[in-house]
Amino acid sequence: MDPMPGYKLACLSLFILIALYLLIKSAYRKQKLIRFSSEQGCGPPPGTPNTLFGLLQIIQLLQALRQNRFLDYVNELFSNHGSTFVYNTFGTRSIWTTDPENIRACLSTQSHDFEVGTARHKVIMPLVGHSILTSDGKTWSQHRALLRPNFMKAELVNLDIFEKHFSNFVTCIPNDTSTFDLRGLLQKLTMDISTDFLLGCSTNSLLLHAYEEKDDFAEAWETAMSWIALRAHLGALMNWIPHPSFFKACGIIHTYADELVSTALASRDKMDQGEQRYIFLHELASDVTDPVQLRDHVISVLTAGRDTTAELLSCTVNVLAKSPRIIELLRDEVDQLGGQKPTPGALKEMKYLRNVFLEVLRLYPVGPVNARIAKKDTTLPVGGGPHGMQPIMIHKKQQVLYCVYGMHRRQDIYGQDAGEFRPERWESRRQRWDFLPFNGGARQCLGQSFAMMEASYILVRLLQEFDGIELRDSRPWQEHLGLILSNLHGTFVGLRRKSFVDSNKV
Repeated sequence: MDPMPGYKLACLSLFILIALYLLIKSAYRKQKLIRFSSEQGCGPPPGTPNTLFGLLQIIQLLQALRQNRFLDYVNELFSNHGSTFVYNTFGTRSIWTTDPENIRACLSTQSHDFEVGTARHKVIMPLVGHSILTSDGKTWSQHRALLRPNFMKAELVNLDIFEKHFSNFVTCIPNDTSTFDLRGLLQKLTMDISTDFLLGCSTNSLLLHAYEEKDDFAEAWETAMSWIALRAHLGALMNWIPHPSFFKACGIIHTYADELVSTALASRDKMDQGEQRYIFLHELASDVTDPVQLRDHVISVLTAGRDTTAELLSCTVNVLAKSPRIIELLRDEVDQLGGQKPTPGALKEMKYLRNVFLEVLRLYPVGPVNARIAKKDTTLPVGGGPHGMQPIMIHKKQQVLYCVYGMHRRQDIYGQDAGEFRPERWESRRQRWDFLPFNGGARQCLGQSFAMMEASYILVRLLQEFDGIELRDSRPWQEHLGLILSNLHGTFVGLRRKSFVDSNKV
């Protein structure tokens, strides 16, 4: 037999050396993690079974998603395994938690150890480009520093912009108390307000609805949002499924925004002298000259804010229609305005209105689940050991999923009535890290004050215009997980107008 050629021997030797290197590296890495875990006093967290590489968990999760009961499934896991546990799937160990201390660490005290990661960025980047929603680290900090001052100015917005579009909204509501989907109209209302506020030019989708005309921008927006939700569920598989309608919708939205950005940049020098009201795009154009960057920022803000306010209002009306006692208390507070349209100061003084919204956001947070990726080996404060009080080890690139929906319904935090809608709980309760409807830490929603003012104004005006709200759908609330959490069944109601409205007031 001929001796083995030299190159074959060299290849075999190289293969053996690489295998040895990987084994040694793995052993060294394992020992390093054991040492680090010991130094930090970490204990092992409980975990889901790893039978067949966690295949059972994957099947159950997919079934829950298909049946629109993912959040119930997640809460069952927390009931079975505790407030922090390891979720085992195909050799991947992610950490799931509803513990306020762990969430605070991810978002605030140890936020430098975590990032959003590229997976979410890829889902929405075709629409929002390189913006605050698709960045981490230094780039994200730069985007936030640019946007934050403009949101602080936005709190001074004239409420006339709300009233103008609310008037269009009212004309679209049936006069005969017939059934209609309130959520659909609220989405058009918040779109009209958001585009008017952000771009200085409204989509006027309510007017198009009233005249039964085609609304290309709104249709493109709905298409884009649906695809973004699907892309988020598909994960890495999204690249293998063609969806030209998504990219076409993104193109329509970009074209619309590009035209307004071009106008804003062209008239930038005249803004200081002639601007009569606050327009987000015009303010931003004083600091940003790149038209694509301007467009990306504006669309990212619209993406984050339009549907969230509509869903908050839709869910609130759904709850109020089932709660005569609560809606009467709220009407008593609204009646103190004496029929006058609400001012920013008056809205801030309406404590029960605030408590109603807080309770809706507790039970139905628009962002029920979120996640972070560890940038390095680190720890979380609790969840390990026999009593769950020791820190737990988090490996570099390990995912930490935190469930706000589950945390908001914990009986050990909110009491035995945690699952009940009771606005009075907020009369004495302070907002802490166990209540995160707008996320927390540095990535807390920049537009939350504007969103709450918008929602407050619309609900007050709705109660001033209509004295009867009847829910026309007996089906219980059921989750629909898209870009945000919403009710799968919509909000089908009948509204009865007040028989007499003083024209000198509302």
